[in-house]
Amino acid sequence: MRKVIVSTLICFVLTALQPLLCSFFTADIANAGMTEGKFDIKVKKRFTGNVKEVVMETMTLVLTKEINKKNVDMAFAVNPDTPVVKGEEQKTIADVKKGSKVTVVYVRRGGNFVAEKIFIEP
Repeated sequence: MRKVIVSTLICFVLTALQPLLCSFFTADIANAGMTEGKFDIKVKKRFTGNVKEVVMETMTLVLTKEINKKNVDMAFAVNPDTPVVKGEEQKTIADVKKGSKVTVVYVRRGGNFVAEKIFIEP
């Protein structure tokens, strides 16, 4: 009986902590590499929000989204060759307009969030 209770308790705790554990230990090892002398594991994530601003001079895309009744802004570094897609059409970062709803697939490199692909919602 004691083993059943302990096993059930362990399963409950692991289930409750699953989102936290997954965020720390999920990694795309196949894309791991060395950058700036540090081990950099690429973990692709997504963020969907409304475009707050596009700063072409610094190639930065800022999205805003309401989370828990608070507006959260996320800034993404964009490269000139970052794919931008709207439906089936290929676009450029210049086609991303303020107020548009977009999804950014990104990775963290150093202290920056780097956009790998941008989807403009039609």
